[in-house]
Amino acid sequence: MKSIPSALRPLEREYQRLRQSLAQIGYISQGSVLDRSTLKPSRSGYQWTRKVAGKTITVSLSAEQFQSMKRAVENERKLWKTIYKMEKVSRQILFGIMPDTRRRKRLGAHECGDYPNRRHVGRRAGVSSPRRDEDAEIALLHSPPPPSYATSP
Repeated sequence: MKSIPSALRPLEREYQRLRQSLAQIGYISQGSVLDRSTLKPSRSGYQWTRKVAGKTITVSLSAEQFQSMKRAVENERKLWKTIYKMEKVSRQILFGIMPDTRRRKRLGAHECGDYPNRRHVGRRAGVSSPRRDEDAEIALLHSPPPPSYATSP
């Protein structure tokens, strides 16, 4: 890859900072957690909810599990937010160091994948994580086999 021009060095430092912050993220988990005692009417217990192969799965949790899962869910959201920022900085660096084609007008923010009017807090639409694919495979492995439609002679 080409060397980074001095004008892009702050972006490179930002990218390295984001990269290092990924190493500081603890355990991660998809889904959401709920302290049911805060509901009206009040209920007891805690729960963790997530999607597996298009189905909503809810699991009851102890107080200790709730605290751990709450941190894991927060960490996953932080992970995806960091990845989104890394992707944005990466594009700025790549478009800054690689030769460009001749254009009649400059690339705008939208063409570079930066959507300033859209608040991005979660996953990118249409992109599944490898873990979600694994969950779907596991669900298929544990589901009953489809009925056989073959007729016996």
